[in-house]
Amino acid sequence: MSLYFIYPNVFAFILVPLILLAFLIITNKNGFETHFTKKALNKLSTTNGKSLRTRNIYLFISLIFFIVALSQPIFSKGNFILQLYMIFMGIGTVFCMMGFYSMPKIRGE
Repeated sequence: MSLYFIYPNVFAFILVPLILLAFLIITNKNGFETHFTKKALNKLSTTNGKSLRTRNIYLFISLIFFIVALSQPIFSKGNFILQLYMIFMGIGTVFCMMGFYSMPKIRGE
């Protein structure tokens, strides 16, 4: 029973710089947050969407799953071989959709 990657060099060349970039973008305040107060930002923002920071977190998580899918993970146990890249692509697609689209709010009557 083992898990191995066909292209493990993808992690070193793409994943490490992506994690560094994600940390810098997520922790950095955007220009509006430095120039306006919270009260003014609440008036300017919409209530039906996600904040930019939340959207960036979802998109970076999806990029991490896509990079793992690019490295082509394979699970093998005896004669049984399972290619896991489609599973990681599906999970990455779900996180990408969560970053772009907001879930509809159900209002109780």
